[in-house]
Amino acid sequence: MTSRRATQRTTSITLVVILVVILIVANILAARRFVRVDLTDGKIHTLSAASRRIASRLDDLLTIEVYISDKLPPHLIGLRNDIEDLLTEYRAYSGGNINVRVLDPADDPEMQRKLQHLGVPRVQMNIIERDQARVISGYLGMALFYEDRAEVIPVIESTSMLEYDLSVGIIKVTGERRPKIGFLLTGSEYDFVEDFESLRSELTRQYDVREVTLDRARGIPEDINTLLIMGVRDLDEWQQYQIDQFIMRGGKSLFMIDAVEIGEGLMAVAQEAVPYDQLHHYGIDVQKNLVLDASNEMASFSSGFFSFFVPYPFWVKVRQEGFSQDNPIVSRLESLSLPWTSSLETVPDMGPEVEVIPLARSSPRSWRQAERFDLNPQQDFGAWMIGDPQPEMVVALLSGSFTSYFAERDVPAPEQGPPPPPEEPIAESPSNQMIVIGNSRLATDDFMSRFPANMVFLLNTVDWFSLSEDLISIRSRGVTDRPLSQLTQPQKAAFKIVNTYAMALAIVIFGLARLVLRRRDRLAGGG
Repeated sequence: MTSRRATQRTTSITLVVILVVILIVANILAARRFVRVDLTDGKIHTLSAASRRIASRLDDLLTIEVYISDKLPPHLIGLRNDIEDLLTEYRAYSGGNINVRVLDPADDPEMQRKLQHLGVPRVQMNIIERDQARVISGYLGMALFYEDRAEVIPVIESTSMLEYDLSVGIIKVTGERRPKIGFLLTGSEYDFVEDFESLRSELTRQYDVREVTLDRARGIPEDINTLLIMGVRDLDEWQQYQIDQFIMRGGKSLFMIDAVEIGEGLMAVAQEAVPYDQLHHYGIDVQKNLVLDASNEMASFSSGFFSFFVPYPFWVKVRQEGFSQDNPIVSRLESLSLPWTSSLETVPDMGPEVEVIPLARSSPRSWRQAERFDLNPQQDFGAWMIGDPQPEMVVALLSGSFTSYFAERDVPAPEQGPPPPPEEPIAESPSNQMIVIGNSRLATDDFMSRFPANMVFLLNTVDWFSLSEDLISIRSRGVTDRPLSQLTQPQKAAFKIVNTYAMALAIVIFGLARLVLRRRDRLAGGG
């Protein structure tokens, strides 16, 4: 018996030693290479392939300094851990080219002066201690340093967009220049400052943004990379010529054209003075209609002293199945909301030089309204939904080598100011891309605040044109829209019955089964 116990003790000790050795080896390997299992949809807690590529392309040392106070409110402790986990992954994929420093500037006046110069503010945080609520000040920012350049993330409020901010920061701090984005609003009803504050604010994080004015012989500056043409109308030939030559030089353009004007009292009138012919020449027609869709957004309207929300078919909601899965601009989007949008059609008999790719389509239950417009939200929309419904192209990508709209025409002169020096127009563009949408309202502050996915779509577009496709996949995977499936009345009744009675029925069945088993055991014991 003693010998057996000794053998068992030796075996136990051996197993413990083996287990300890395995744990030590596992920790050594984990320090060099880590493995995590991310069970979330979209893998939102795992560093994306794009970020891994960005980190792995570093060829010199990048220093990331995290300025975070040691004493944080309890609800921010998890944020600190998430930040450190994310930076650990960046450092691992950089091949040793990322150095991370976590610093507490609380007791370091020199560092506080440095942060003030960088633009990292001291933030106020609420903390509850000894049953008392008080406000403390601290730091929760980050800075990236590469050679003699620096990029700052002033305040880290959450980790939902931190990966995107970090990857953008790495691209910016290691790059040579910031691409320039132009807003062209000539002849539109929009104000550059008042109507696009949200979009401008987001774009200025990685781009130089300016308004482009086509008047008094001033053309489009040659350093503009991407041109956002927003709701323009009444363009004269010289202004159209400037846009045309910008495209011929290889500039990227996003046309957002309102073919139907929406006025007070929801009065709608088809527009004439917009660049239809020019876009037709490039290969796309913006139809003078409005799309109605059974997949739509809720809209708020006022009637007297009352406000009401109704499903509004004129506010088309493109869902995931309506997006092209082959283009990174939209492949990871789950929704896009287009208020009062027009359909697009490919010009027949276009040559092979230009390809028209539908980026977004309305649902198969879509109709058109043309000529006589009735936008009343309380009408019977079934009266318009006649004939065979079909999906409508609402966002189009044109790709290829474009010929100039003015190739066979005289170069126009500006209506104001002295004519510019004569020049030879560019007759054909290199391989280029443009995107056309029959709607500009989706980009305004009013609709951007209601439909955040619109912002992601526009930023994806500008990134794809101007910076890096890598950024699109990082931003888009944080945008989720999980609407409940539409149920029929019998399905709703079935779910209601199941939710009401299923749990009670399960308890009764469990009780009866337990009673039967106990009686069986009692009879077996008595026998």
